[in-house]
Amino acid sequence: MKYFYIILPLIFSMAYLISFQHVYADNEVVIPLGASHQATGVFYSPTVIDIQAGDTVTWKNDDTATHTVSTGTPNLGVDGRMDSGLINPGGTFSHTFNVVGVYGYYCLLHPWMTGTVNVGTDLPPQQPVSLSISTDKLYYNPGDNITISGQASKFVPNEMVTIWVTDLAGNGVASNHVSTETSDKFSTMIIPNNLWIPGQEYVINAQYGARGTIATADIMYEPGQAIMPSWLKDTANLWATGQITDKTFATSIQYLIKEGMVSSPQIYFVVDSNYHIPSWVKNTAEWWSQGRISNNDFVNEVQYLITSGTIRVNP
Repeated sequence: MKYFYIILPLIFSMAYLISFQHVYADNEVVIPLGASHQATGVFYSPTVIDIQAGDTVTWKNDDTATHTVSTGTPNLGVDGRMDSGLINPGGTFSHTFNVVGVYGYYCLLHPWMTGTVNVGTDLPPQQPVSLSISTDKLYYNPGDNITISGQASKFVPNEMVTIWVTDLAGNGVASNHVSTETSDKFSTMIIPNNLWIPGQEYVINAQYGARGTIATADIMYEPGQAIMPSWLKDTANLWATGQITDKTFATSIQYLIKEGMVSSPQIYFVVDSNYHIPSWVKNTAEWWSQGRISNNDFVNEVQYLITSGTIRVNP
């Protein structure tokens, strides 16, 4: 009996999610996603910027809410030296500073948002410190912890890295802080709470000190994932690395069918007469065992193998 294998193109991430660094223009301050929520912790990036008299600073609103940039303090009010008016999402505001001094500013709509522009003061100008960050996985299930690692472009002893997580609407769901005590590298953990919604995409944000710029990374919090026993991933890894046979791995597929994780009219199956599974499946088994693709992605592939005839269910 001949078997015809139809390989459906499957698109998976080939690496863990790595952050992208916002490309900052000269003297640009970004209002980040989630700035309108007080628990975020970072509201202007960089929070402190050093310029010379005659320089222009541009604020860019990357948040989903409207903001202002107004000199003064929340307690005393605006002082009239600079007032942007409303900056809508996606909008910008620019101001040229001709007079030497320290300009503290805040958002009239969200007064916990504060920042500072140092213009030609005695302090030497300092370039914003950038970060690169990465997460240990692309997909996370309820109960998983999220490990975030990163490196700063410049080491500042005991400087604080502020990390916060928002949904795509800018709602904050978690935050954390970690210091760079002896190295420009750092690692910390976020534990999802009841604010996290399955099926949502979330943005990891990180800033290094007051003069740092923001790095971001996206993750997916999975909906309705089948709960896979740890031994099943171990088995997938052993098979992908050639330590067990196709037939042994096939018993794991049988387990998926018996437990109802894969739809099938029968619970007994064979994988052609020699228990042969196409080698390309090993790639996705390895990715799944490493957490680089989701449970649902792997189960969907197994389902495809059955429906396409690569795995046959006995009548």
